[in-house]
Amino acid sequence: MPPKDGSKRVSVAIRLRPLAADSQSKIAVSGTGTVSVSGHSFNYASAVVAGSDQSAAHQAIAAPLIQKMLEGYSCALLAYGQTGSGKTHTMYGPPGCLTEASVQEAGGDC
Repeated sequence: MPPKDGSKRVSVAIRLRPLAADSQSKIAVSGTGTVSVSGHSFNYASAVVAGSDQSAAHQAIAAPLIQKMLEGYSCALLAYGQTGSGKTHTMYGPPGCLTEASVQEAGGDC
């Protein structure tokens, strides 16, 4: 049963990696957020991010969780998918972006 205040307990976001030049997608995304996979449609996605723009993925998926965490809520971000589908890239960014030097450059403390 959903909370009485209308908020969501679970949000599902989808990030689609860029296709290789010689491949075709079996996933279709409508402008209304419906995701179709092999003829089956799903309407529950709160965000769909296509491509390799790490900043867009962060703003659509992680930023709302960070805000809720700062408000005192418990939050979790889970990446699920087959081997090689881009889970590590989604969670950590491109190689080298989470080095100690890059964190300190951004004002973080290691």
